Amino acid sequence: MDQVFDKLAEIVGKEYVSNRSEELFIYSRDMGTMPPHKPDYIVLPASTSEVQKVILLANQEKIPVVPMGGGLVLSALTVPLKGGIVLDMKRMHHILEVNGQAPGPSPKKISASQALHP
Repeated sequence: MDQVFDKLAEIVGKEYVSNRSEELFIYSRDMGTMPPHKPDYIVLPASTSEVQKVILLANQEKIPVVPMGGGLVLSALTVPLKGGIVLDMKRMHHILEVNGQAPGPSPKKISASQALHP
């Protein structure tokens, strides 16, 4: 059994970690011209605590980590050149605070969130 996979599953839940070949294939490339490079794991954290635990595990096991935000990248920034973990942040979509001081979600997303949580 894969001990790293099991530890990642403990952190984010088994349904949010994958090493299935078809998913690794999808995450091995972007829409740019860079040749694909296959990751070892895809991990979808839901909180900063989960991100921290994944990073600590990766550091302990000497596994590279490539963060992935929105998913539309044309410059190979999310292609895992040395394998490792692609940390897909799509589950971290909740707006915790609006303070107007830092870039973040689009105005449309902020408006939608405010409508749901008056």
